[in-house]
Amino acid sequence: MFLRRKFSHDIAEQVVADLRERSLIDDAEFARLWVESRLRTKPRSAWLVRRELMDKGVAGNIADAAVEDSDDSENAYRAASTYSRRLDGADYETFHRRLYGYMGRRGFSASISRSVISSLWRAREEGAERR
Repeated sequence: MFLRRKFSHDIAEQVVADLRERSLIDDAEFARLWVESRLRTKPRSAWLVRRELMDKGVAGNIADAAVEDSDDSENAYRAASTYSRRLDGADYETFHRRLYGYMGRRGFSASISRSVISSLWRAREEGAERR
C-alpha cells in the first residue's frame, strides 16, 4: 500500500478504513469500470485485463468477477477488425503475421486469433470479389 511508504501502518489503515466507510474506495466498482472502459476502447483478452487489474492491486477474486462476462471471441474480432484496416494492401502472409502478432500482444489465444484472422481474411476476399 502506497500510504505505508509515507505514513505509519496505523495511520494508513485508519485512512483506508475511513475511505471505505465513505464508499470512496471500492475495488469491485473500480474493476467493473476498468473492464468496461478497456473493452470499449482498447479490446484485450479477459486474461490480460485481469492481469492489468491485479497489477493495479485488485484482488484476484475481484478481478475474476469483473471479467467473467467478457467474450474473448467478440473482443478479439473487434480489436482485429479495427487493426486489419491498416493492412488493406497486404498479402495473406503479411496480413496473417501482423494481425496474429497484434492479437498476441493483446492476450488473445492462438486458436481465437487464428479463427478471427481467417474470418477477416474471408470477409476481405468476399468484399474484393463483389467489386
